[in-house]
Amino acid sequence: MNLLKPFQHFCEMNNSLKIGLTGGIASGKSIVANLFSNLGVSVIDADKISHHLTTKNKPAFEEILEHFGEEVLGNDGELDRKKLRRIIFNNKTLKNDLEHIIHPKVSEAINKEV
Repeated sequence: MNLLKPFQHFCEMNNSLKIGLTGGIASGKSIVANLFSNLGVSVIDADKISHHLTTKNKPAFEEILEHFGEEVLGNDGELDRKKLRRIIFNNKTLKNDLEHIIHPKVSEAINKEV
């Protein structure tokens, strides 16, 4: 018996239902999102949106570059995410600065998709 069959029927009948998946690293969010996707449920991935918005010539990229400087760039001219993580890891102020650059843009992109 497919345990997700009742949920699939519910999703088909209620196409305006919105569910948010939250959790820590490696908590299973991607697995659940893939299950939903396999059932035909539209999935919006904030991590993918964030990654897209922080690539070269995208809205958040320029602001991050202005705030953190060229030291966060890799040899390819894209953000070096490892360098950026190292910079913000122990600096709450810089972490908050980065979040204030990225989060509103991610929220805006999500709202356009919803």
